[in-house]
Amino acid sequence: MIPIKYLGRAKVEAIEHRSHAKTITPLRAAFTVRELDLEKRRGISFQEACGIVAKAVKLRSGDDGVTIDVLHDDPKEAQIIATSIAVGLDSPQREKEMAAKGIAMAPYSDAELQDIYSLQTLENMLQEEAVRAGYVDFLAAIDQASRGDERATALVSGEDFSRRWTMFRDLAPKIGYYNPPGEPLRAPNRHIWVADIALTPASPKTQLWMRGAQLLGLALAGLLIFVQDRRNSPYLRPAPPAPRPKLPEGEYDDPW
Repeated sequence: MIPIKYLGRAKVEAIEHRSHAKTITPLRAAFTVRELDLEKRRGISFQEACGIVAKAVKLRSGDDGVTIDVLHDDPKEAQIIATSIAVGLDSPQREKEMAAKGIAMAPYSDAELQDIYSLQTLENMLQEEAVRAGYVDFLAAIDQASRGDERATALVSGEDFSRRWTMFRDLAPKIGYYNPPGEPLRAPNRHIWVADIALTPASPKTQLWMRGAQLLGLALAGLLIFVQDRRNSPYLRPAPPAPRPKLPEGEYDDPW
């Protein structure tokens, strides 16, 4: 039977994403698996999970960006994968450059998990301070400060914010918090659109004649099983031969 697949979909709305290849690079697939712990969710190896993601994801570039489609057997997981790729996907040229470097990806080690905890703690602190100052998130405040906004500059240059941002900026690239390890720190894509979780299967899309053929095949299989059972029925088997009479002992005994 053809497995049922659900469609997860997200879109990056930015002109720098309009010329992607139709498939993601193996590095992007590995980074997605690592970020979402997909191998643990599925109880499979890291490499097997990478292969599943690479096969499930298709990219469709347009004039206004790129759409990420994920066909997966779990609708929620399909949407999680699509969203994760949309948030982290770099420009087409950068995706090719990173893949060509041969960056090694593997599940997080215990030491890296501790770093993840530290980064998440720093991120929460920076986020709270930025939201209190009226910004959507701390990355938006940093972006505005880089453009010369006085209020954002005052926030970013504050003692606590500045110290935490420096720690975050130094640690994140080492373990690939926003993008693959060792790459310069890059903010996630903000201009993304995410579809609702699909509860209706996207495949297989079976034509009516195919459904009829499937039903006919099931009927024939049922008939074959019925006939086979009848052939094996004790009421239709030939009668077993009558037992041979026991010869009297003596000269009639079989010497063999």
